[in-house]
Amino acid sequence: MKQHPEQTSDEIYMGNATEQTFEKSDWKTKRWGVKAHDSDGVPLGPGDSMKPWFISRGEVQQTIAEMELAGRGASVIPVYQKMLDT
Repeated sequence: MKQHPEQTSDEIYMGNATEQTFEKSDWKTKRWGVKAHDSDGVPLGPGDSMKPWFISRGEVQQTIAEMELAGRGASVIPVYQKMLDT
């Protein structure tokens, strides 16, 4: 599932995550959603500990620009660009 019902137009849906995974993320704009869905868009059951999480498209764009200016991140930039393209 590339889109999530709780996703806003300026966000990227990162998937479902546990609290531990979410907290380890370095993205500054990360935001928890409320209800996780499976890959077919079906809401997960009430006992599931996963929640959807999102990050700002602008933060990804800024990160790409900073990496390009610094001449680093050649292997990561295509991954981040793909995130923006989905």
